[in-house]
Amino acid sequence: MGKKLFVGNLPWSLRTPDLEAHLANLGIEHERAEILMNSENPERSRGFGFVHFATDREAAGAMQILAGSEIGGRELVVEEANSDRAGRRPAGRGRPERSRGPRGYRDED
Repeated sequence: MGKKLFVGNLPWSLRTPDLEAHLANLGIEHERAEILMNSENPERSRGFGFVHFATDREAAGAMQILAGSEIGGRELVVEEANSDRAGRRPAGRGRPERSRGPRGYRDED
C-alpha cells in the first residue's frame, strides 16, 4: 500500500504541473501529485496539496528532501497525510449554534 504526503504553505498561484516540476527538479519519484483548488475561486489554489508514493520508504525519503524546500519564496510544510479523518471536527460554516437549554423549557417567575 502506498503513502500520501500533505504539502502545505504553497503559493495560491501554484498549479499541479508546477508542483510536479518542483518534485522532478529535486529528483523525487512519485506516483502523482495534486494541488487542491479553491471552490469559490477556481483560479486560486487552497495553498496545499498531496503527493502520492508507491511505498512508505519513498515517501519518507521525499519528506526529508521536500521539508524546508521553497517554492515561490515560501518554505513548504510537509507531513504524512492523515487518511483517517476520524477525530477531526466536521467541516461547517459560521458559528456553532448556542445552546438554549432543553426544548420546551420556560422560565417561571
